[in-house]
Amino acid sequence: MSTVMNILAASLHNDIDQMRVAASNMANADVVGYRQQVGVPQSDFSQVAAAVTGGAAPGVAGASAPQMAVAVDTRPGALKSTGEPLNVALQGNGYFVVSTARGELLTRRGDFQLDPSGTLCAFSGDPVLGTDGVIRIKGGTPQISADGSIRVANQLVGQLDIVQPAPGATLQPAGDGFLVSSTGQVAAGAGTQVLQGFVEGSNVSPVNQMVMLMQATRHFEASQRFVRAYDSMLDNAITDLGKV
Repeated sequence: MSTVMNILAASLHNDIDQMRVAASNMANADVVGYRQQVGVPQSDFSQVAAAVTGGAAPGVAGASAPQMAVAVDTRPGALKSTGEPLNVALQGNGYFVVSTARGELLTRRGDFQLDPSGTLCAFSGDPVLGTDGVIRIKGGTPQISADGSIRVANQLVGQLDIVQPAPGATLQPAGDGFLVSSTGQVAAGAGTQVLQGFVEGSNVSPVNQMVMLMQATRHFEASQRFVRAYDSMLDNAITDLGKV
């Protein structure tokens, strides 16, 4: 495959991934604590012009089309008061830690619940971890302090484990609304406060996502037209050479 076709293939793949990311964000716009995903293209349609005119297009010749990298927008969402004692929101850069079958994952979603044994669980039904492990609440309404301490009838029953990615690490989507540190390392969520009786909304702007979806669709259509034009040019060149 030629350099130009490699770049075009990458461009088309990136557009498809961009549309998928925008559609996913729009579908989760009303999900508590959802962090929108941001597509980071690995190649751009503008590279095609450089390749056609003899400009450099390093790193793409002979390679298969790379997939789009996905980053996480960590800006906070709006807070909503619910008055529910098991609803908590975070102010700051911290994240709750949830123990799942895939390991410990991070989330900002604080609409917690209790299972029949009194274990504090996330929306997925997986245990929310405290600084000393699983938290169990029995026999009364919990009072949750700004530092994440949980008390029932003035008795300390646990403290929410609030963490953030370690220095140099970034957040990556882990599916089902969870996040994971890119290095697997986390640090204490210094400066993060816990607010009881609140939940944090998503940080998705549906209008912005709709605009991005439209832009990706138009870019994809432009790339398709270029593919057809380039293919026609090659066909004509081969036909003319065959006549010589």
